[in-house]
Amino acid sequence: MFLHVSVMSTLKCHFSLQVEAKCRLCNESFTAHRYLFTHLADVHFHAELEKDLPQSAPWKCPMCVYSGQEPRALRVHYGVRHKIVLNHLAKKLGVNLSTLKKQMKEGRKKAVATTRTSAACVTACRFCAVRYQILLVVTILLLCDRIKLTTM
Repeated sequence: MFLHVSVMSTLKCHFSLQVEAKCRLCNESFTAHRYLFTHLADVHFHAELEKDLPQSAPWKCPMCVYSGQEPRALRVHYGVRHKIVLNHLAKKLGVNLSTLKKQMKEGRKKAVATTRTSAACVTACRFCAVRYQILLVVTILLLCDRIKLTTM
């Protein structure tokens, strides 16, 4: 089943998410910094993080009491929770860690300001006439109950 073209364009409008963070290594965009950090742990700094972590169970964090069920869980915890990925990112980019953090904080502030501006706009869905203030908030109910799927 496929969505009708006009439905797809409306959904695109409904789900135009704000980009809060962008990977400076591959330009992938994320709606939150925590997703960027997970991406960095999984994609760009997998090997670097693994060097600091146990190579067999138990998968215990070297910095806190956390114990993961599998190696990836520990790697993501360690890289994200303790922000170790930022150390690796700063080193790879050749910038000071505090400068990198400041740049990321500015990006977050800009994204929040943009979201607040968008939230002030009242919009109505052209299919169901529901009016809402926050463009980012569209319920699954809208998708499941109000937009008909058509086959092509």
